[in-house]
Amino acid sequence: MSRASLLSSPEYFLSFGDLLKHLRLRRQLTQRELAIALGYNHAHLSRLEHNQRLPDVATVLALFVPALGLEDEPAWAARLVALAAAGRGEPLPRQLTVTQTVTHLVEEEELGLLESVPAAPPHPVARPAALAQLRHRLETERCVALCGMAGMGKTTLGAALAREWQAGQPADEPVFWFTFSPGLAAAVETLLRQLALFLVAQGQEQLLPLLRAGGGRERSLPLDQQLAHILAALGRVPALLVLDDVHVAGAGEAWLMVLRQLARGPAWLLLLSREALPLAGLAQVRLGGLEPDEAQSLVAAARVGLTPELVQRLLSKTAASPMLLRLALGELQHEPRTGADYIDRLENEPQVTRYLLGTLLRDLPPPAEKLLALLSIFHQPVDVYDELLVALDQQADGAYDLRAGLAELQRRQIVGHPNQAGLHPLLRDFVYATLVSDAQTRRRRALHRAAARWFEQARDDVLEAAAHYQRAGDLRQAVEVLADRGHSLISRGQALAAAEQVEALLAAMGRKRAADVDLRRQLLTLHGDVLLNSVRLAEAEASYRQALALAEAQPVVWASIAARLTQCVIQGGRMAEALALCEQVAARLAGEAKPPTVLLAELAAVTCRAQMNLSRYAEATATAEQALALAGQCAPYAPRAADAVRARAWRALGWLTYTRQPENSAEALAYYQRARAAAYRGEINWVANACSINIAILQYEHGELAGARANFHEAWRQALTVADDHLATSAEHNLAGLDDLLGDTASAIAHTQAVMATYERIGNQSELAAAREQLAAIYLSSGQFGQARTVIDQALRYHAQNTSESPRDRGYCLAVLAELLVHEGDGQAALATVREALRLPRVADDARLRVNLENDLALALLATGDVPGALAVVAANTPAGIGLEVGIVHQLVSGLVALAAGDAARAAQLAAEVTERITATGCELYRAPAARLARASQDPPQLTLVPRLLWGDKDDQ
Repeated sequence: MSRASLLSSPEYFLSFGDLLKHLRLRRQLTQRELAIALGYNHAHLSRLEHNQRLPDVATVLALFVPALGLEDEPAWAARLVALAAAGRGEPLPRQLTVTQTVTHLVEEEELGLLESVPAAPPHPVARPAALAQLRHRLETERCVALCGMAGMGKTTLGAALAREWQAGQPADEPVFWFTFSPGLAAAVETLLRQLALFLVAQGQEQLLPLLRAGGGRERSLPLDQQLAHILAALGRVPALLVLDDVHVAGAGEAWLMVLRQLARGPAWLLLLSREALPLAGLAQVRLGGLEPDEAQSLVAAARVGLTPELVQRLLSKTAASPMLLRLALGELQHEPRTGADYIDRLENEPQVTRYLLGTLLRDLPPPAEKLLALLSIFHQPVDVYDELLVALDQQADGAYDLRAGLAELQRRQIVGHPNQAGLHPLLRDFVYATLVSDAQTRRRRALHRAAARWFEQARDDVLEAAAHYQRAGDLRQAVEVLADRGHSLISRGQALAAAEQVEALLAAMGRKRAADVDLRRQLLTLHGDVLLNSVRLAEAEASYRQALALAEAQPVVWASIAARLTQCVIQGGRMAEALALCEQVAARLAGEAKPPTVLLAELAAVTCRAQMNLSRYAEATATAEQALALAGQCAPYAPRAADAVRARAWRALGWLTYTRQPENSAEALAYYQRARAAAYRGEINWVANACSINIAILQYEHGELAGARANFHEAWRQALTVADDHLATSAEHNLAGLDDLLGDTASAIAHTQAVMATYERIGNQSELAAAREQLAAIYLSSGQFGQARTVIDQALRYHAQNTSESPRDRGYCLAVLAELLVHEGDGQAALATVREALRLPRVADDARLRVNLENDLALALLATGDVPGALAVVAANTPAGIGLEVGIVHQLVSGLVALAAGDAARAAQLAAEVTERITATGCELYRAPAARLARASQDPPQLTLVPRLLWGDKDDQ
């Protein structure tokens, strides 16, 4: 049998919805037309055809049979009735006679259908916070409008509240749900009729005349009288009224009158709308996207297999709009493209485009379109009333009525507060995509140029300004704005963000046919500047070297870049190479008739640091003084640059004083304080932070350990805040040493290992060796001699391969090795090691290193049995102002020597003095050595064991 013949038989249809749809199409009626004929709304009829609702038998006879023209087709009418009865589980009438009279009698009893509260969507997501807020506002205000862009879940949230209301309230407080449909005739009359029907169903039969009048058998009352009867009935039937898609009803006076009366009436009223409602005093709740955990739950339920990074991109793109998420997740379940490709181009997907154009942007007036175009080029909220922004925008895009445009966007819930006006990410991307067309290129660039000027002049945000200049096609201006304020970006902690912007500009320049060598050189130099203090030091050096190659024909420019490269090499711990580069720069500048004084001053400051780190202290002092003299010459016309040079030179002089003349700590402190103040003026905050570390070290040496700890922590925090990896690591390095001194071995080891890992990433092998020396010292003092040997051997291998680098660092490394050899029982090797260290260049100029090595020399002499030699060393070594820790070690070693010489009383006295200093300062590291010395003074051990009392045997720890 053919399908056509089957369709001609009523028995072919097995569900009410399928048969209803067939009969409607047979009558050539649209859903909307049949809904109007039945007195239903379009949404309700759609539910009937999808078998989501089923009418009772009486309603089918009264309304559907005549509306579908089945009065003379009893077989079709009987099948329609039977399917409705079967679906609802109702018995069929014993005899079914389809006549006008029967229809009329039933119509008297069944006058229409009420809309049900919508069911929850598939994979519903609970929104407890939003639901609680809405419930609270409704309970306190009684009338609330829930507004938001399409797709934010207003209907779903309202339905959840309605279902909760039905479940939680007494049976005499029911819920009325009504959805406005586009094109529905006589919206106000339809609403009032449905309200009357709802109230009749609740037993308010006095409203039956209103329903019959609607059917045409009685004269209709005026709207105000109908409304008065309904309000009176609502006073007897407490109920929740939910009106959905209220924006469809428009702003007609009749509708607003009804809404005002309902809002003042006795019922609770919840209005769901995509647009703000023009009612004074109405409580409005704005609904945004899902909370993060709610959105994650929805994504997880879809089982689309996105990586966490892609999930975040999807949530950001959709602003966690439930509808957009469901739409995108549905497509991703069947989409052959990768998730990243789909998400990145979501705004161009046909279904999304239809949503945006159909629900948000339809018939947008010109002022609103112009304001929307402006907002689409910003990735953060802006103040649309900012005078400069308004002037720049209208200069770029032509004059328009800003207030009218804003009012329209607010009415459509596209924009919230004008002082924080921003677009939904997907809408922003969609609108911006329309500006990318060739026809809109000039307009788009003009808007970006306006935004760039605004960020530069009003917000002092050079990163955003540069990004907008780039999008405007003005690469030179983008480079200039970054280069002018590069120092500020670094001091604000925006160095890595600036690096990303520079890289984007370099990429954009690479796409241009004509290469601008000068512009590329500037960008490469800036790239080095912003990465100089980060772990990406190798990238900074590579950029400087590329820039240097592009500046060969410009000696002064070349010298300026080379000076920066020198600083980079110093950060990498290659001091000899840095000093050689400084000398090369100086030689090249000497060939210039009149080299810039600022450049000479900067070069002197960098040279001083290289000399200082190579232990060339006298030369470093002279170079620092030279840098200060040059800074004084250029200060009148370049004050910031002069202060930057002064900060570095004064800091160097402070460190040189601290190292060479420890008794002059007040002078060192004064240098550091002057340097820090100048660094802040010169906007080189990393130097100021370094001075804070230096000042904390002075506190450490004076025994002010609590203050030192606080300052190390603060310097560490500030360095991390501005992404200064070098200074953060330096602060942590010093903090580890302080933790060890305070007796917190575990923390000291953890910090030092973290420091070593960072220096590995940076590529600074010199500082890595220094950190290993510190870790070996911590292991040694805690009796972990095997670990100490492993780590110190690694540090020594570096120094053996880099003999031209810092003698000072090698000296401290050898000092730890000598102490370890003493505890390993090899006195001769320890003695040879100390003497090698004492022969290093300029050890005599470093007071603390010299005293440290002389302490170890006395210890090594004791280990070889040379007690007179050890006595001579400690007698000659009487340091003044040497500092807390070195001074304590000197006292302990002196006590060991006295013990070996048979002067137990002197040994006991020194042990007591050390214990007193430990109690006063908290240097718990030395409490155990002092206790061992005190016990040994009462019961002296063998001479060969005396040197090992400093750190003890493993069993003593």
